[in-house]
Amino acid sequence: DAIPDLLFRVNEEGEYLDYIAAKSDNHIPAAAFIGNKLTDFLPPEIAGEIMSTLKKSLETLQIQTFPFEHVDNVIKFYEARFSPINHTEALGMVRDVTDMIVGKDAIHRGARHYQKLIRVSAFPIIVCNRKGEIISANLPAAALLGTANEQDLTGCHIEDFVSKKQRMAIKEAIKDGFVETLSFAPLKLTLLTQNGNEKEVEV
Repeated sequence: DAIPDLLFRVNEEGEYLDYIAAKSDNHIPAAAFIGNKLTDFLPPEIAGEIMSTLKKSLETLQIQTFPFEHVDNVIKFYEARFSPINHTEALGMVRDVTDMIVGKDAIHRGARHYQKLIRVSAFPIIVCNRKGEIISANLPAAALLGTANEQDLTGCHIEDFVSKKQRMAIKEAIKDGFVETLSFAPLKLTLLTQNGNEKEVEV
């Protein structure tokens, strides 16, 4: 009763043996489902795949999941999960995962835009982790540091490109950079390029 998702018990034929509506549903009586089959309430293209998922769960006695979409004014995303009770019955759960899917899509789209902005920027940009290891860089950064292309910088350490007396300062700057609420002045550095030149920069 505490689980907000749709719960049901079915046999190997997909017949509802028990049914508890999701808390967000209009509370259709369980009697409307019990005795009927999963396939009676689903589009043919989904019905066939969800029955295959059920049968696999009963055969293997392992939890099986099946993601699917349903269009009703808007597209909603769901995940059906079958947990076998034995070889002939399974507990089913259907969860609305629309918010999670939409959220992940927004993150991926944001990451793509972020990466594109780095690539097209005229300013040298380097992305590093907390250890100061370079994850990615753009072409202006490669030109500044004297490498043939930006891929040559991946895996290098930022400390490799600053003078020894400034390495502690760059370590502190990287550490402070991961504190979102902290604002600090630009750091003046002497860069050591791969061809041995020194360049005064502001980071």
